[in-house]
Amino acid sequence: MSAGGRAAREEARARPQAELAGLVEHHARARVPWLLSGQAAPITAHDALRTLRADLGREAGTDAEAAAMSDLLLDLVADWNGAHPGEEVAAPAPVVLLDSRPPAWTAASLDDLRAARAVRDGFEAAWRQLSSASPPGPSTVAGLALASALFDSACLSSRDLSLFAVWLADPDGMIIEGPDLPSWIELKERAPAAKNGRQRVLRQVSGTDGAGDYALRRLFPAPRTLALVALHDSLGGAAGPLTLAAGSGPNLAKLLCGGCAAGAGPGLRRLTRGAQLLLQARRDGPDHTMALLAARRMDSFGATPESLAAILEDRPPPGPAMAALPGAGDLPASPVVKDTSASARPGRPVSGHRAYAQLQATLPDGRKSRDDLTATGRKLTEGTLARRLEALPWGPDTPSCLRLLRDWYLALLAAGNSVNTVRRYHSTIAAALCDMAGSVPLERCDDGELEELYTLVIETDARSLAEQARLANRLEALHRFAMAAPGWGFPAIDPGLLHAEGAPIRIEATLPGRNAINHARDMLRTQCGLRPDVARAADAVLLAMSRAGLRIGEATKALCSHYEDVRASGTDPAGAVLFVRPSIFGDNKTVNAYRQVRLLAFMSGDEAEDFQEYLSYRRGFPAAGPLFGVAQRDGSFAPFDSRALGTVIAGCLRSASGLPEATSHALRRQAVNDLFLVLHETATPQSRLGPFLGHLIGWSPEERARIAEAVAPASQARDRWHAMARQFGHGAPGTSFGAYVAMADLAIFEACATPGDPALPPGLDRRHVVLSRAWQPGAGGRRKDIRGTPASPALALHQVLERIDGGDPASRAARANFLDEGFVEDRIAVARAWSSLTTNRKQSPQLRLQPVRRRGKLAPAPLDSATKLEEARALADDIIDLAGEKPAEVRDWLRATLNDATMGNAGTRLRTPADLRTWGAIAVLLRAPARWQVERVDPLEPAEAEVRSWSTARPAGTQAKLSQSKTAKSIVARVRLLRPEVVATGKGQPKGSWAGCVRLAAHLAAIWLNCAPGGDEEA
Repeated sequence: MSAGGRAAREEARARPQAELAGLVEHHARARVPWLLSGQAAPITAHDALRTLRADLGREAGTDAEAAAMSDLLLDLVADWNGAHPGEEVAAPAPVVLLDSRPPAWTAASLDDLRAARAVRDGFEAAWRQLSSASPPGPSTVAGLALASALFDSACLSSRDLSLFAVWLADPDGMIIEGPDLPSWIELKERAPAAKNGRQRVLRQVSGTDGAGDYALRRLFPAPRTLALVALHDSLGGAAGPLTLAAGSGPNLAKLLCGGCAAGAGPGLRRLTRGAQLLLQARRDGPDHTMALLAARRMDSFGATPESLAAILEDRPPPGPAMAALPGAGDLPASPVVKDTSASARPGRPVSGHRAYAQLQATLPDGRKSRDDLTATGRKLTEGTLARRLEALPWGPDTPSCLRLLRDWYLALLAAGNSVNTVRRYHSTIAAALCDMAGSVPLERCDDGELEELYTLVIETDARSLAEQARLANRLEALHRFAMAAPGWGFPAIDPGLLHAEGAPIRIEATLPGRNAINHARDMLRTQCGLRPDVARAADAVLLAMSRAGLRIGEATKALCSHYEDVRASGTDPAGAVLFVRPSIFGDNKTVNAYRQVRLLAFMSGDEAEDFQEYLSYRRGFPAAGPLFGVAQRDGSFAPFDSRALGTVIAGCLRSASGLPEATSHALRRQAVNDLFLVLHETATPQSRLGPFLGHLIGWSPEERARIAEAVAPASQARDRWHAMARQFGHGAPGTSFGAYVAMADLAIFEACATPGDPALPPGLDRRHVVLSRAWQPGAGGRRKDIRGTPASPALALHQVLERIDGGDPASRAARANFLDEGFVEDRIAVARAWSSLTTNRKQSPQLRLQPVRRRGKLAPAPLDSATKLEEARALADDIIDLAGEKPAEVRDWLRATLNDATMGNAGTRLRTPADLRTWGAIAVLLRAPARWQVERVDPLEPAEAEVRSWSTARPAGTQAKLSQSKTAKSIVARVRLLRPEVVATGKGQPKGSWAGCVRLAAHLAAIWLNCAPGGDEEA
């Protein structure tokens, strides 16, 4: 960081003085030309200068720029005043940034702080008198318990205080205790009672139980709060006053202040605000974000009781009978599209008009899901969808509602909306509107008829309140379009008609926990019926989601080229970055989603090894294509279908955790909470969460410290919550806390509550509930092995050798291709021997099987086309298979092929007729005789007996060729494998030879069979 702190860095970012001067002059010429020309000032001079100051304030990007432009403007005014004595104009106020916030500590804030401090002093005095005086009445103790919740336990929200009062009044209200955690109380806010016959709903919902929806916050009471709760219960309780106080803010403040002998005291709002300021003013007080969370000025909701209980109780992994999961064969053959048609709702058939089916056909995703969870094709682009909509063969007889929808979708696309947005709007509104509108000509309807139609659409929809509200919003957007669109001209309607009563925003506060995630990984890897390569790739996606917080769509859209390959640079693999960007497979949610994520940096040692095994396998295929996917038979790499993959992951997660509401997105939520707790632990010296974090997250203390430093270094600790939001692609910390963080209450307790003895005081047995850890899991470790057999031994071995050449450990490269580690280790020496084999030249011998630039590499030299490589690998597999029947003959054949090979296209050179017979007998078993060309190279004057002996050596069916050499002293044969099309034409020229395929195939087969150049192979 630069010297001088934030002010100095801000000043350094300011534009040059000359540029700012030009900016001031430009705006001055537009607003106050008399100031520059020296003319007399008009009557409106003061207002003009004030407007000019506002313009400059909007132009200022930093405080330093605002100050500089203020000085420039004041100089202009001073110069004008100096030239016009007696006519001076008042200088404008300094330029300020329009988005600057007023200081948090105002005069009103100080008043609130003093009022709260007076109540706190009264509480402290009353607490000291409890042991020396006669016990006070239950109402007084109830007020003291409320005051302790406010000042000691950081229960700073008036709503939370009311819920605490309700809990205190209930003698059966539970105090829950779990392993490695302080005791807590669950405060469930529910919808207020209905008024005027209208249903009322919560603004946000984080869970549902037998009593309905609720928004859950957890209060971790300080020791003094628990002591007062115990005293309250021992005195018989004050249910009446507490129930009365819970329903009214003034009554709640009165009960609280009465217990503290503080008289009437301040109002509840001033009291809670003052308590928050007292907390922030404390020497070891929380940061601003924690204070806002404690006061509920920033939303955050607790994890559902079921998920927290599952985490703390460590439920054992389910047996195979419990893992009733969709296997690969049970997955749909095409993407699962939610049926929003009216046929899904009994009694409301959709119109059978063909045009409706035509509109539907333009919108489904063109990609299809295969049995291996991958998708074919590419995404439907905005331009393609627009062309499809414009090409619909519709005429005047097409129902008006369908034509209106088509025009609206085209307008949405023209305005820059994505295809997914149009799909969402269509799924919400199309079927419901068409059911009710039918063939009614909407362009002829008046406002009353349209209002009646919209009312029918909303009221007859049998979906949830949230979906009804979404439907009303879409109808409002459609009507606004139709009012302005040419040819439609809808009239204005009652503006309140389409504003449905606010449906709640549902926060899926389900945390599976690391134990359940590990079980889910085991199930995904071994119990879902997936092919081994599919299971490993799916497991890599699960790791990327649960550790680095990728959305499943981000993972399936990522290209291999988006992930850095840092092996050649020697950089720590943990520093490799995944650039979350749009790709040919689709775009991401928002601009905030475009970020850089270091996947391996968030994984433990064993997880990183599993992930790198997948990367090692993936790098054996062409870089073009997705990062996460499955190899196809044609050599391409297909992306996962996010819906099919999400279904399988969610099934594993639900079975492993016992939480039926868990989805694949819960993995991302777990990642957000893991990082939040790690950052909190780093910023809170008094934190005692270490044992709990080790259990919940699975990271060791060293790993937690490393991750915290990577995301929010100590030099930028004050920006840690912004760093957390950036890590997960959120625009601001409020999004992370409001929709993802489900453990904020625990951090609030550690950062804000008054410390003390964590032991539960006596007298609370009736309320006490203990969550015990009945099943103790083993310590982390590797997940269950994915066992598979390579379909092609040659392909697997080739990729292993290439990965070792690329810098991967031999053990990782072996596991990546489902080969035994010992098997690969045993063959490295043979691979090295063949790659270092040289020619017989006495002067500067050359490598036989490698070009000079590949000296030291284990993998065979690459061929010049993918088709040749496929042929070579297939030939190597056939050689390996044939070795099972003829082991000695095949080994001799391999040595004959390789010991005299070169990097040219000369083929295999055989020096005697017997060698040709032996070698050819194996060759024709591997490929059809017509594929082999036997070229006999004669000296200028060959011996007749030698010619006769060679004439019968060529295998039957092979193609013959004769040539002469001036330097040859005896006859030799060169055997080449021909391209299939060359066989068809019968023109066996050397350029049609695939001799390199034979060399590479023999090279791979010799290594697989442990056949060394000199014959010293192992048995």
